[in-house]
Amino acid sequence: MEKILNKIYSEINSHKKIIIHRHKRPDLDSIGSQMALYEYIKLNFPNKEVYAGTQDNYSGYEYIGEHTLINQNMYHNALVLVVDTANVERVDAKLDLKEMNVIKIDHHPNETPFGNVMYVEETRSSTCEVLFYMFKHWNEVNGFKLSREICFPLFCGIYGDTGGFKFQNTKSDTFAALSEIMKYDIPFEETVLRLQAYDEDIVRLVGYTYQNITIEDGVGYIIFDKQFQEEFNTTPAKLSNVVNFLGTFANIRAWVVFNEYDNFIRVNLRSKGMLDISQIAMQYGGGGHKNASGAMIYEWHETKDVVDKLKKLVSEE
Repeated sequence: MEKILNKIYSEINSHKKIIIHRHKRPDLDSIGSQMALYEYIKLNFPNKEVYAGTQDNYSGYEYIGEHTLINQNMYHNALVLVVDTANVERVDAKLDLKEMNVIKIDHHPNETPFGNVMYVEETRSSTCEVLFYMFKHWNEVNGFKLSREICFPLFCGIYGDTGGFKFQNTKSDTFAALSEIMKYDIPFEETVLRLQAYDEDIVRLVGYTYQNITIEDGVGYIIFDKQFQEEFNTTPAKLSNVVNFLGTFANIRAWVVFNEYDNFIRVNLRSKGMLDISQIAMQYGGGGHKNASGAMIYEWHETKDVVDKLKKLVSEE
C-alpha cells in the first residue's frame, strides 16, 4: 500500500490541475471524501489548481462543501481523482479513460477496476476512513497537516457509511480515526443532530413507508412508481432516503425499495448480519457492500425476481 500511496503523492505533486469527482446521486461518504481530499490538497499543495467537480447539480450537502461545475475542456492536462465510486459508469462525470490520467480511491469491492492507479481498501468503513489513514501516512512522511476544514467532511462521511456507528463495518480503526478527527473542533452534538435531521416531507414519506411496506418471509419491499411520486408530489431523490430506516423492523432480515426514475427503476438493497445482498445487486449490473447495495432494472416484472432472490437468501441464512 505504501508504494501506491507514494505513487498518488507523486501524481498530485507533478500536476498543476487536479479535479476530484465522486459518484452520482451522492451520499455523505462520497461528498465527505471528495471535500476532504479537496481541502487537504488545497492546504498541503497550495500552488495547485484544484476543483471538487460535479456534473449533476446535487443539493442537500452544501454545508459540507461547495462544488464546481466541470466542462470537458477543463480536463486538459488535469489529474482526475475519483473517490467512493466502484465503477466508472457511476462517476459523476464523462471520463475518457484512454485520454485522462485517473486515480481511483475507494472502499467498495474492486469488482470493476478502472484508472491508471487504484487505491482500494475494502476493509475500511468508508472512503473517508481510507483517506484519513492516507493523510496520516503523508503527514508522517512529508510533514503535512490536517485542519477542521478537512476533518469535518471526514467525520460526516464516516458517520454516514457506518449508519451512525451502528453497522458492523465500524471497527477499532474507525474509532481511532474519529479520536484524531475530533481534536479538530468538530461540534459533535450539533453535527450529529444535523446529519440525523430530515425535511418534513421526507419524514412523512418514511412514516408512509412504515405503514405500507410489505413483509414476507423476512423480506421487506415497497414500490414507488411515477404514479405514487405524482400523487405525493415527491421525487425519486427524496424517496431514496427511506431505505435506511427500514432496518428497525425486527422481523426483516433484508429489504428493498424500488424507485422509478424516467428510464429505469432504482433498486436499493439492504440487509442485516451476514446476509450478502451485493451478489444479487451484481446480477442486475449493480454492486456495493455486503449489507448495502444498489442496482437498476428496466421492467416491473423484475421486481418479483429481486424479491424472490432475497427470500431465498434469507431462507438459507
